[in-house]
Amino acid sequence: EGPQQCLQVKEDPNGEYMLHYFPIEGFNYEPGYEYELIISEETVDNPPPGASSLRWVLVEEVSKTPVGAVESTESSGRIVAAYVGPELVDCVGVAPQKCMQVKTNPDDEYSLFYDQIEGFEFEEGNEYELRVLVEPVPNPPADGSALKYTLVEVVSKTPVTVEQPAIGEAAVDTELVLEGPTWLLQSYVNLEGEAVDIVPDSRVTMTLKDSQIVGSAGCNNYFGPYEVDGDALTFGLMGSSMMACAPEELMLQETAYLANLGKVASYAIVANELQLSDGDGQVVLTFVEDEAIPLVGTTWNVNSYNNGKQAVVSVIIDTELTAVFTDDGTVGGSAGCNNYRASYEVDGNNITIGPAASTRKLCAEPEGIMEQESQFLTALSTAATFTIDGTRMDMYAEDGARVAVLDAADVVAETGQETAEMPVIAAGGVEKTIYVGPELVDCVGVAPQQCMQVKEDPNAEYTLHYFPIEGFDYEPGYEYELRILETTVENPPADGSSLNWTLIEVVSKTAVDTSATSEAVGASSDAAVELAGTSWQWLEMITPVENVKVDDPSKYDIEFKTDGSLAITADCNQGSGTYEASAGSISIDITATTLALCPDDSLSDLFIRSLNAAAIYFGQDGNLFVDLFADAGTMQFAPK
Repeated sequence: EGPQQCLQVKEDPNGEYMLHYFPIEGFNYEPGYEYELIISEETVDNPPPGASSLRWVLVEEVSKTPVGAVESTESSGRIVAAYVGPELVDCVGVAPQKCMQVKTNPDDEYSLFYDQIEGFEFEEGNEYELRVLVEPVPNPPADGSALKYTLVEVVSKTPVTVEQPAIGEAAVDTELVLEGPTWLLQSYVNLEGEAVDIVPDSRVTMTLKDSQIVGSAGCNNYFGPYEVDGDALTFGLMGSSMMACAPEELMLQETAYLANLGKVASYAIVANELQLSDGDGQVVLTFVEDEAIPLVGTTWNVNSYNNGKQAVVSVIIDTELTAVFTDDGTVGGSAGCNNYRASYEVDGNNITIGPAASTRKLCAEPEGIMEQESQFLTALSTAATFTIDGTRMDMYAEDGARVAVLDAADVVAETGQETAEMPVIAAGGVEKTIYVGPELVDCVGVAPQQCMQVKEDPNAEYTLHYFPIEGFDYEPGYEYELRILETTVENPPADGSSLNWTLIEVVSKTAVDTSATSEAVGASSDAAVELAGTSWQWLEMITPVENVKVDDPSKYDIEFKTDGSLAITADCNQGSGTYEASAGSISIDITATTLALCPDDSLSDLFIRSLNAAAIYFGQDGNLFVDLFADAGTMQFAPK
């Protein structure tokens, strides 16, 4: 769950070491020694999140051998011997890149090195022996290494005159059918040494290309180097994500699968089945070629996305981001709160996605959902390339930064189909369905006026609409279902809306008996709220482009008094003013404030400016919500 120091372990003395993230009970480790241990491996029932489902307990310390390759330093790091190969190799880390080939034992095979060695200038065509200082990096970025490598000394630099194969290059022609396709696991040797079929409904994939293996181990994605020479096939040290998944059988399968990869010595393709065998000739893994999952027509669930702050973050729990690419050149899905639709173009693995149009709901929960939605839609518009590996799609920006990681959920039966909730892109705007209520309501925009009540969800509450719908002749006493075209107004006036609605079709017009007093906007039992007599603390403000959280709500409050006056606290300043509220409409005028200089990160100006733009108020779950003029945002308050 954060940077740590890991043991390096292997079960085959001739294999490569792999990182071990959890302690071995009863074992006292001392750096500078190689150990041979006998351990007992036990299954942990219901492990906590972030913990292993397996526990290792020391049975016997068979041997403890001093190793002189590591030098201690006065710093928190260590000095190691490193051997660097003569060529750079194509590899994929956070994005496609060139990697050095490095090993710490001169008799071992080279492995890909994804980081940089500070102070070292690499020249192709030379083999190097280096002394390198390895230090931990406190709080490394999500896409960065937890270790820092600094050159101490170039021990030797030897020109290579005989062309040597780089990682993954064979001395003879490789079987092209091995490299390139995505292979789907069918059976494997489990931790008890038994050949078993995969866990039902699980997918374990493997793709070998350009000396790199990538795939899904069932729960986590993994990657690493490989070498092939004729029918000989070996894999280097694997890296992977660190998620925990249920059921437990899935994690046991993943552990056995990755362990078997480390044992592989050869391969054979028999009757369209790929068989990977260990050094004794036992088949430990069998695969069949996986059918390619298409970009178009597949429902893609977003696993993580770039938040625009140089980090790729996971989707908020209990929210869903999706993307469905259709054959008519549009992509759409759920952005978490609203549905969206955008145009796209594909040329090979190059992709461009246009600005997204979306529905205009406002979601308060879970926390951060509107900020996530804005960040995700912004990230989509930066996509420049994509790759599909099995059921996973990675999108990258033009500079190589990862835009999003998506997993295939299912293939849509018919592409290009519309849903009632999805905005439809039309020439110059977005078509949508709205519902108009049977009465006009008093409201305050630039001045007191009469507003229509509208909603986009027939089961939702009406909200006030301050501007006319072009081509629509409203008659009180009727409920309407309309199809309208929503277009963006460039450079709207200060008192105008940034959106324009134009009538396309009156779908229905239903007479409603309004003789009884109907509920106006803000007057339902849930929306009713007593303004006067309560001091309200500001919690947050949600706008179409961001979610502003108030770190200390006690610094920002407003008190409505029964005589129509009000008092505010705005961080380091105090203020006063007047207000008018009626039938869910509200206008606020802050007339005087103190002029103390607040800290640079103060929200004082935003608080006062937003209050002066108040247009609608309503209550929900005991809290007060204030909608701003021209859909500029919603302020949320709680009783003090």
